[in-house]
Amino acid sequence: MPDLILALKSHKISGIVAEDAVALAYVQNDSSLATIKGKFNIGGDEVGSAIGFSKGATSLVKAANKSIDTIHRQNLIPGYLKTAGKDMTSNTQDTSMLHYWSYFAKGVGYTLLITVIAIVVGIAIGTLLALMRLGKSKIIRGIAVAYIEFVRGTPLMIQVMFVYFGIGLIVDIPALTAGLIAVSLNSAAYVAEIIRGGINSIPVGQTEAARSLGLSQRQTLQSVVLPQALRNIWPALGNEFISLIKESSIVSIIGVTDLIYQLKVVQSATYKGIEPIFVAMILYFVMTFSLSKLLNFYERKMKHAN
Repeated sequence: MPDLILALKSHKISGIVAEDAVALAYVQNDSSLATIKGKFNIGGDEVGSAIGFSKGATSLVKAANKSIDTIHRQNLIPGYLKTAGKDMTSNTQDTSMLHYWSYFAKGVGYTLLITVIAIVVGIAIGTLLALMRLGKSKIIRGIAVAYIEFVRGTPLMIQVMFVYFGIGLIVDIPALTAGLIAVSLNSAAYVAEIIRGGINSIPVGQTEAARSLGLSQRQTLQSVVLPQALRNIWPALGNEFISLIKESSIVSIIGVTDLIYQLKVVQSATYKGIEPIFVAMILYFVMTFSLSKLLNFYERKMKHAN
């Protein structure tokens, strides 16, 4: 509903069809809005609102039915409609974005948590996938290629929904855990290709020289190839890390309280559409700009060490 109200006030749509209580609440709270009787012919006496309950929630269903019976018996609906905007008015006594700083702070905290974990897990799995793809075994290489191509070929939003709802049919996964898994696995596919490109950029002579000095294949990879590859791929890895901060916003669709989710909460609480969006934009910029500066600092150190 806050999105619809925002679209209406910004002239993206001409009107909204809503229940009386919702419509009257918004109108009583915003003088720029007005209600009209739609006079829709929806037909039948059975058409109306419904409440969904979990299967077997007998006591909850009885409690809800008791409340509904009380409302009808005492004819309370007209009274409720007249005071529908009361809570809204009390909530809008202080709608400054500063008043809701804790909401944005919580969103930033979850966004950074998801990003940091996705970076760590993405690097670990991505490195493994890159080595698998560079390996000699066709089967192992095929598995890595299939994973990378599939993940890069499907939207992150679909992956998040599949982990939360699809796997959730078998194992009950909390929203935050599902978001972390999906974002981490998605990042791993991109990191794998970045690392593979970095390893391939190292001249073959470096490997041959290390092996001729008696270093094993593992020692050559750890001491010669990967350190040089890291310097080459650092800018690309940095771009991936910065993208993760922004892409983590996808997890809000499954109820993770990241910055985008909190933005929606503030919109609903304040009945303001633009201000929360602007604050979220600034916060995302601060996070990405700060990370960019940190990455540039270490990039300069690597060049100096080189």
